Amino acid sequence: MKYTLVSLNGADDSGGVERVTFYLKKILEKQGDVVLLTRTKLRIRKLDLVWQPFFIALRLFLFHRRAVVISNGWNSWFYPADFSIHHGTTAGIMERVPGEKQLGSRLIAMMERSSAKASKHILAVSESAKADLQRFYSIDSGKITVLHNFVDEHIFFPEPILVPPPSTIRIIFCGHLEVRKGMDVLKRLSDYIETLTGNDGDDAFSLCIASNSNENADLFRENTKTTIRTGLRLADMREFYTGGDVLFFPSRYEGFSMSTLEALACGIPVVGTTEAIKDGLTAYDFTRIVDINAPMDAVLQNITAVVRTWRGRADEIHRTIERDFGCAQYEAKVLALLKNAEAMR
Repeated sequence: MKYTLVSLNGADDSGGVERVTFYLKKILEKQGDVVLLTRTKLRIRKLDLVWQPFFIALRLFLFHRRAVVISNGWNSWFYPADFSIHHGTTAGIMERVPGEKQLGSRLIAMMERSSAKASKHILAVSESAKADLQRFYSIDSGKITVLHNFVDEHIFFPEPILVPPPSTIRIIFCGHLEVRKGMDVLKRLSDYIETLTGNDGDDAFSLCIASNSNENADLFRENTKTTIRTGLRLADMREFYTGGDVLFFPSRYEGFSMSTLEALACGIPVVGTTEAIKDGLTAYDFTRIVDINAPMDAVLQNITAVVRTWRGRADEIHRTIERDFGCAQYEAKVLALLKNAEAMR
């Protein structure tokens, strides 16, 4: 069988879409021939946002009609892909995140809608992504299958406990320092931690942030209990996660958070918003949803409770996530979907 994968930015560890494409490529290569379509080197500056997916669609029409085409949302625009993976919706971001109604976002939302309408079947990474597709783009629910993101448990796993844990509760965050990821909440948390003394038996706290760039890092410069690490690659992330006690993720919009899954696979509990902790993840005792508008002392009380309950039980968290969100279960689901699609061709 021939398969064509579409990902404008390729298949690597640079982001969630690219990482999912990388693993899909490995799965499909066991089944047949795989071609990966990415953005062309021909750039048309301000039109690149529209030109690149338009050209991808033309290439698919001309050269890939006999292949099973798996695209990522608007990346193939108006081509009727066999499967279109939607990692959330731009329309949902524009509604829930202040300042996200620029012309570029509106164009992407338009292309997402066209892609979803044209695709034969849609794979939504969460129930909320499915709901957004129905609400904003009027997609029939029977056309949508929820296929959660997954985590590579061979890369993300706990460190052996060699020394007693520190008395300080080490809070970590992974993501861009931007409004959508809850940067303002992180700043409030960082400022509040600075005021704590850790005396009289109180817990002491520290905050470590991993971000792709130094953008907005200056906001935290004066806070001595907050550190920011940039330039970390996939190979560095296990060490980052296992260096914490809890992931705090105050995101305002996620499709299905890769950071949440990676931290959990490393045995680190997660405290965050309903966007950070979705679908089946809400049922676990090692995840906890908090109101990010609540006072920071209440947020820290939740963080402390989770850490005290799950510190030293990293292997237990890892085994649960491997079973429910690991590579093997994801591959089995993908192959079942492909088998059904190929039978209908």
